[in-house]
Parts: sequence; structure tokens; C-alpha cells
Amino acid sequence: MMTVRKLWRGCAFAACVAMFMVSVATVAWADEADGAAQAGSQGGETWVADGSGGSSADGAGGAVVGAGDLGDASGAAADGQAGGAGAAQAQAPAFGWGVTVNGFDVGGMDAQAAAAALAAHLESAYRLDLVTREGDTQSLPGAAFGYRVNVPDLGALATQDALRVAGIIAAMDAAGGAWSEIPGAEYGVELTYSYDGAALAEALGTLPCVSGGQVTQSVDASISAFIPGQGFAIVPEVYGNNVYLPNLLGNADAEITHGRSVVYMDAVGAYALPGILSDDPRLQAVRDRLNSYLGISIVYVVGEAQEVIGGEELASWLVPDLSCLYDGTWATFVPGVDSEKVVGFLASLREKYGTTATQVVYQNVAGVDIPVNVVSDYVIDEAAEFPILVDLVRRGESAVRNIGFAAQTVNWNDAGLGPNYVTVDLTNQVVTCYIDGVPVWQQPCVTGNPSRGNATPQGIYTVYAKETNRILRGQRLAGGGYAYESWVNYWMPFNGGIGLHDANWRRSFGGDIYTYNGSHGCVNLPPASVPALYELVQVGTVVVCF
Repeated sequence: MMTVRKLWRGCAFAACVAMFMVSVATVAWADEADGAAQAGSQGGETWVADGSGGSSADGAGGAVVGAGDLGDASGAAADGQAGGAGAAQAQAPAFGWGVTVNGFDVGGMDAQAAAAALAAHLESAYRLDLVTREGDTQSLPGAAFGYRVNVPDLGALATQDALRVAGIIAAMDAAGGAWSEIPGAEYGVELTYSYDGAALAEALGTLPCVSGGQVTQSVDASISAFIPGQGFAIVPEVYGNNVYLPNLLGNADAEITHGRSVVYMDAVGAYALPGILSDDPRLQAVRDRLNSYLGISIVYVVGEAQEVIGGEELASWLVPDLSCLYDGTWATFVPGVDSEKVVGFLASLREKYGTTATQVVYQNVAGVDIPVNVVSDYVIDEAAEFPILVDLVRRGESAVRNIGFAAQTVNWNDAGLGPNYVTVDLTNQVVTCYIDGVPVWQQPCVTGNPSRGNATPQGIYTVYAKETNRILRGQRLAGGGYAYESWVNYWMPFNGGIGLHDANWRRSFGGDIYTYNGSHGCVNLPPASVPALYELVQVGTVVVCF
């Protein structure tokens, strides 16, 4: 009577072991003499019968190895033949039962099937866990971002395992038929991992820790609006929990592509941090510059009166533009100016001092009546004064400003001008100085160019200052320079920034020069003649432009 023991499960695996033992692609089994061990497929299991002869296969899916033959050097292992009936078809090596690759059971599978099953198992089980600063864990399944496990070819490993099993069988056969269950084995291979980067970025954006309602933004430290009685103060930075996605993506990539699955968001710098902190010396320098305005003032001289813009008011006009902290220009920071505050100040001067212009008739020494626009008080040229005042504020220095007027009255009785005055004939381009009603000085001139909007205004004015060796400057430019700069030896202003002065850059005067090469509004005079006029003219001398 034959005794039967179960050695391993799986007909395909049994056939592979038989194939490796006889070292041929196809093994033919034939009946042998008495004592033959017969094996058959029963319910998907492979059984072996002890005996001294060969083995057979029933051709119904079972591959069988005879224990006696495996130990016989003169048997089928030597010449690739074994007794029995049926045939086992050649196939790829399969892993033995109880075999694991990277901890995953691949028993009975060939190399290709084992690789696919291992990849599918790991991919389905994968989760990317994000641990927030608060200790909360939020997860994404690998399928959400195309997670893939790349398993190398397991063919060599399957061959190695088949040889292992064959060796065990041979050893058992050599022991005289003392058969036992074949043990499994554990193998490890190096895996690689891949994913869809765009899908990962999109998937991360759906997590509450990235876009949820509890996310607060980190905010840079800044400078407050002006605080009356205090000035400007630093507003502290805010540390929020909003995610800086490039950092999060970079660290998630490192985890995924190295086979790991946990990102500790705080530890890897996944949160956005304030870029400007309260103790940043750049921020403090800008604050100090703004607060320096508290110690200055700008004084507007309006006739005999003065209007003072104090430090508190000036500081309240400033607009702290902190772009200088980001573009590197903080060391040369110049504050912005609230244009509405400037317009409001100039409007207050108009309301306080300005009146409606009127027209009077001036009779020159030749008895000719000349109409001249005058006012009972002051008419301020607000459009011209606006950029000048803005520039004064931006400089951040105390200053005294004699306001520019479109027209200004003088003290005169019955339309008379008194005995001493100067006339500027804008039509004939001639300046005449009268002393005791007698013309004692006269020269051709060049006045403002009307085609460029710089025509010298008509009106009756008074000389409000006398200076020598003065640089006349135009409007300040954004880059820090001026529209023009002109050195004059003698300066006699009578209408804001308009005055009488020498012009050593001109070779000719009079005629129609002013129509195509006129001044910015001043009255240009031949240099050699101006010293005498400077002696004749005094502060308060009337100037009539007609």
C-alpha cells in the first residue's frame, strides 16, 4: 500500500520544480516498472506517493515529481527523462508557497504576476499623511495623484527560488523518503516610486489644512498710519498657518519618491512665514524717517501773514510706501504724500486770502491808458503751487515758502503807483525803471514762452526779496534732479517763482525771442545792465506787467 504526503500546493509550481530538476524545457513522463509512485491533481493540490520507481502525471493539470527518482543519480535527473504517463508543459518559474517579496505573499505566482500583484497591493494601500502644526493628520490616497510603485523584473528571483525548492526536494529524497513540508522564503527587492506632480498640487489644494476656513494668513510687519500725538508705529508681524505650496510640494516629493508617506508640515517648513519682522532694521529705519517729520515745519508767507504747516500735520500727510523694503531702496526711502491733504491746504489759503480779480487802468508816463488785471487781495495759482508743495513735503526739511500768485494787489491810491516802480512791457519786450516818476533805466528783455504755457502773467505785483548769487531751480524730478538749474548773479522775485534777473546764457534780448525761446516765466535781462537795476529796486517796489 502506498503512503501519500502533501508537499506543496499548486500544479503550476510543481511542474516548474520538475522542469528545473531535469534541466529541460519540457519533461516527458512514462510508466516504469513495479513500485511506481503515482501523483495526481486533487482539488488544486499536488501530492507525491512514496515508492522506489518513477512517477507519472495524469495530464489534468498536475506536475509530479517521484521521490525515488530524485535521489537516483542514474534516474531522470541525469538524462532529462522520468517514468510515468502524461506531459507537463514548459512554463516560467514560479515562487514556492509561503514565499514573500518585500513582505507580500507571492506563493505560486510567476515573476510577472508577482510583480503586478505586489505593485497593486502597495499602490492600493498607500496614503500620503500630512501632520499639521496642531497635530492633526490629513491624508490623500495615492490614487488621487497617480501614485505608482515600480517593481523590477522578478524573473531571476523566481528562478533562484525554484532552485532553492529543488535543492530541498533533492535533500529530502537523499534522506530515504523522509519527506516533510517545504518551507517558504523571504525576499526583498528595491522599488522605485512615481506620481503625477500636477495632480498632487491640485489634490493638496483640496485639503482643509491648505484651503480650509480655519487657515489664517501670515502677514509681514508693517508701519501704522499716522497716530496723532505719537507718530508712526511698527505693526507686529502675524504668524499664520497658511501653506507655502512650493515647500510642501518639494517635501511631499521627497517622501513619495523615497517610499515614505508622512510629511510633518511644521518640521519641513511647509507654512508661509512673514518676510518682514518687527525687529527688521530696514523697517525701523523707514519708521524713523517718517517720524522725523514731527520735528519740521513748512512756513507759507502770504503777504504780511504766515501760514505754518507743523510737524504733526505734515506727518499726517505722509503715505508709508513699504515697497522700498522689497526692492532694496529702503536706505533712500522717500515717503508718498496724500494729494488730497495738499489740495485741501491750498484750498484753505484760497478761502482765507483769495478774492476775485478785477481790472484797472494803468496810465504810463506817456499818458497812455493800459488795462491791468489786479485783485483786492491775492489769487493763488493752486495748480502751479501743488507740485512745489508736494516736493517740499517729500524733502522732509523745514522750509519757508513765499507763495506764488496769479495776481497780487499793491498799495496804490487812485490807480497811481507811487513815484518808484518798474514796468514790464510784454508786447514790446522792454523793462523800464521809474524813480520819482522819471524813467532812469531801460533795457530789452525776454519773458516767458507762451507756446509752452510759460507766459509771464499780467498784473501788478511787488518785489518781495532781493538776492545775489542764487541758483534758480525748476520742478524736482522723480529721480532727484530738477527740470532746470540756472545760476544768476542778481535775483528780484515779484510773483512767486517769477522775478527779474540777469541771463548770461543769452546773446540777444527783445524782439520776438520770447515766442520761440522764451523763459519759464521770469524776466531775463542783459547781464551788464542788471547791477544798476538791482541798486534802484527795493523790497516793496511795484512791478507792473502788461
